[in-house]
Amino acid sequence: MFRYEKIRHDDNLPIKLHDFFFDNYPSKGISKHWHRSLEILVPLYGHIDLWINGEIKTTHAGKIYIINSEEIHEIIPHYTEKYYKGYALQIDFDYLKLCCPDIDKKYFRQPDALNNQLILGKVLDIIRYYDNPNKYNHIRIISHLQMLIFLLLNHLSYNKDNSLELKTNKNKERIIKILHYIDENYAENLSGSRISKTFYLSEGYLYKLFKENLNITLKQYINIVRINHAKEDLVNTAYPIIDIAIDNGFANVKSFNHIFKEQIGLTPKQYREKMKK
Repeated sequence: MFRYEKIRHDDNLPIKLHDFFFDNYPSKGISKHWHRSLEILVPLYGHIDLWINGEIKTTHAGKIYIINSEEIHEIIPHYTEKYYKGYALQIDFDYLKLCCPDIDKKYFRQPDALNNQLILGKVLDIIRYYDNPNKYNHIRIISHLQMLIFLLLNHLSYNKDNSLELKTNKNKERIIKILHYIDENYAENLSGSRISKTFYLSEGYLYKLFKENLNITLKQYINIVRINHAKEDLVNTAYPIIDIAIDNGFANVKSFNHIFKEQIGLTPKQYREKMKK
């Protein structure tokens, strides 16, 4: 079982903190996705593998990993680990832009040992105070966040080479736009025909784009997005399962149940019951 839980989002804070863990390998991880936020993974126990833009990286307890804005990524339980526990801190991109107006031109490298300890310590400060009930707590967290951003910019950032980026990943911008379109319209009747016409592509090229760059099919990605939204509805609402299925773009409950169990290993009903224990 792999859980990926948004702990809390405070409107006063430009961050989201996630707590995730798995046990009983093999377990499904977090499927391929992207976001504009900068994400810092903080493994506390065990190893995880990361699929980042087509490459597999491994990180372990105490070693942070920085996922840059708009990087397509997947979190995969490591085959040697029975248990894994860690956090993910997402920093809102618009807040980063307030701190650094040319953030669009910046890229963050992975830290060496010294910078890993500095950044890890600051992230742990944020985690430590994240749920503190003090009414001024957001001020304390913002102070830690700003020091964290300073460390990232001062020690790990460098200017992107746009020409090199274009040569090494010429399809990235197009794929990101298509993924954003799917994320915005997942509840509707999405098809290869509709998406290809929207982006002036042939259906064949669209399917090839997904398979070659994401190693999944277009249909699989759409289902991943729908299931992720459905999981939130199952945990955070009391809506009937049939309503959740329809609201998230599934044709009927039978299809929803089948795809959900295929991805998660549980039926929607079983998942709701397990997550609310």
